[in-house]
Amino acid sequence: EVSESRTPGSFERAPRLPKGATDAQKADHDAKMADYMKRRAGFEASAKADWAAWSPDFAAHDVVVLSYNGETWPRAVEEKLEAYVSGGGKLVNVHASNNPFPDWEAFNQMIGLGWRGAEFGFRVTVNKDGTINRIPPGEDGGAGHGAKHPYVVTIHGSDHPITKGLPKVWMHGTDELYHSQRGPAENMTVFASAFDSEEIGGTGKHEPMVWAIPFGEGTVVTNVMGHLRADQEEKDAVHCVGFQTVFARTVEWAATGDVTLPVPAQFPGEDEA
Repeated sequence: EVSESRTPGSFERAPRLPKGATDAQKADHDAKMADYMKRRAGFEASAKADWAAWSPDFAAHDVVVLSYNGETWPRAVEEKLEAYVSGGGKLVNVHASNNPFPDWEAFNQMIGLGWRGAEFGFRVTVNKDGTINRIPPGEDGGAGHGAKHPYVVTIHGSDHPITKGLPKVWMHGTDELYHSQRGPAENMTVFASAFDSEEIGGTGKHEPMVWAIPFGEGTVVTNVMGHLRADQEEKDAVHCVGFQTVFARTVEWAATGDVTLPVPAQFPGEDEA
């Protein structure tokens, strides 16, 4: 059984004034802005109450999947998630879910690596055997990605239930390849990495794609594949059978401690997503 909890939404963007606007366009823009500010004030009053009322029941679930990149949560909700995971709960983060909350210390510990600047914590690269290299703050740049493209994923730790039976290497569909993520990067077990080619604006190093970190009695798994914006037509990243398989097996393992989902026959090989 799956339940969904959505944070209060954000308000629409302000109307833009065209470059080289005429006097008539400026007057029209002023009128639109006045209306926009009035409606926004009403939204913010309502959103404040919505945020105060938003309190998902993490403890009622075997696993929490976080697909979120927005504003800071109320501290009471942060504390509930901290208590849930540290008490033995499981958290699965997808793609940009490691982008928010730079000032939330416990969250940074949970995810290990996030979309942070070069001075924020350690940066990690991955060796062939799945071990990691920790690069100190200020060295080797901050978080980013090159052009979207299909890329080869390398699986590490094939004895783990999530990765058992998966091909050692396989081609992921067109996606952002996150690089130079930053954070505490403590107690990381890397399940998958990808080589970030300099030809597409990458780092020339193997970057972690999927990893697990213990937090108290619980576990947090972060998977930075799966880019999809609301207005994006290209959906290969989330339609990729490899991504879907790893995600589903991660959630099952997090919820039950085991994986019964088989590797599908159409799982990608090394040459074609």
